[in-house]
Amino acid sequence: MPRFKKKDLEKKDDLEKKCNEIGFPILVKASAGGGGIGMQIVNNYNELVKSVEKTKNLAKKAFGNGDIFLEKFIKNARHIEIQIFGFGEKKAVHFYERDCSLQRRFQKIIEESPAPKIEPAIINKMAESAVSFATNQKYEGAGTIEFIYDVDEKRFYFLEMNTRIQVEHPVTETITNSDLVEMQIKFALGMNLNLTEQKNINRSGHAIECRLYAEDPSKNFLPSPGKISKLKIPNTGLANIRLDIGVDEGDEISFYYDPMIAKIISKGSTRNESINNMIQYLKEIKIEGINTNKSFLISVLQNKVFEDANFNTKFIENNLASFINKKEDIVPTKQHQDTSKVNQKYNDKDVKAFEKIISKTPKSKNGQDYTDKDLKAFENIVSSKAKTAENGVKPEVKNIPGNIYDTPKFLPAGDKYMLIEFGNVMNLELNFTAQNLAKAIKDHKVKGVYETSPCFASMLVHYEPEEIKFNDLKNELKSLIDSLGPAGDIEINSRIFSFPTVYLDKWTKKCIEDY
Repeated sequence: MPRFKKKDLEKKDDLEKKCNEIGFPILVKASAGGGGIGMQIVNNYNELVKSVEKTKNLAKKAFGNGDIFLEKFIKNARHIEIQIFGFGEKKAVHFYERDCSLQRRFQKIIEESPAPKIEPAIINKMAESAVSFATNQKYEGAGTIEFIYDVDEKRFYFLEMNTRIQVEHPVTETITNSDLVEMQIKFALGMNLNLTEQKNINRSGHAIECRLYAEDPSKNFLPSPGKISKLKIPNTGLANIRLDIGVDEGDEISFYYDPMIAKIISKGSTRNESINNMIQYLKEIKIEGINTNKSFLISVLQNKVFEDANFNTKFIENNLASFINKKEDIVPTKQHQDTSKVNQKYNDKDVKAFEKIISKTPKSKNGQDYTDKDLKAFENIVSSKAKTAENGVKPEVKNIPGNIYDTPKFLPAGDKYMLIEFGNVMNLELNFTAQNLAKAIKDHKVKGVYETSPCFASMLVHYEPEEIKFNDLKNELKSLIDSLGPAGDIEINSRIFSFPTVYLDKWTKKCIEDY
């Protein structure tokens, strides 16, 4: 890929010129590690200036090394890698390609081989380049050379080399009937592998691998730690399924490590056959007690664009909403609710009393958010719940999703307080907006404001009505919010705290789920 490194970045006079030589958009990446940590796409020079320091700081925290580099970003790209094996002074060989284009947060989740809808001549050129590179470097052992393929231009670019056996190596093993791990060990022991002839390495059929993660795709793939209460591995009789799994029933999934719990590899004589085998296996494997991405994987595999192999590296990101199962993928240990032990907190009498209290509260067009209609609806809900419990009918529990408001709400919260709501959902970007607004109010010394209290998705402003009217303050704060820019670009001062918790405490678990 066209790129340049940290030493070039330090020559600020040449930086913009070099960026224009590469051509925007550009990727800002960490040199010392992968997994998408710190990686950012920038579309112009101003965005680049903001992103460089951010990526350097993230790289320093994650890898202990703040070195970064820039490279050209291909909009319609496929991620193709060549599996090689080097013999030092002798010529290296390759074990064909893997298509790793299906990623989330720049991390692979589905890999396959052969790569669909890429001309064999292009794949052969990639393989020749990979073998030539490994041979020239006198590389020894298994390794992977990765390329970015520009679908529109039908050109490929060298991306990087991984000097190790990768997670997705079973895809190659499946179609070439080889054991790369065994080969690596034998080579290290000085044993002869009889692999110096490329013509002796053949492949057949099609293989696909899915990474099964303990994570929640509906919460931006947040890891889902917890105990696996039940694990049922299907006995489908499918000879062309391989399962590499690292957990068992009763095991705890920790949030300290990568949440991948298994790799499922499916082989078929055709691509469609290997996809169908994979879908069947995913539907039959049962994991209870934690969230997994199982339903998400099935949705991707059944998507028409994936079936037709018209995807690129942005496919999942651009279609995420259609792949996420709105219903929780988690299967709880207890699958019923014992209504006999539920103590009803309110009855009809309580609700009527509550209604009388509200009706006597002074109302203004700006201050009262409840109406008689609202209270009647609340009364009906409580009454219905009580009757349901009496009849022994299991109540239905629904999750009500939150929202981020298109424009903030400015509400009176007493004579001297204004409540600003950015949404009704826990969201860090909203919190950053609230924090930055509080700072902007202080920096601009907004007239009449005594104090601000930013919360997760809202902020309380204490002001003096004699100095500034509600609507005037509202207009001034609206302008300040607009001046903050996109929430994704906001930076705030932060610190990292470590504190002890009770590991299996229910409130600790609740905290992990919420955040």
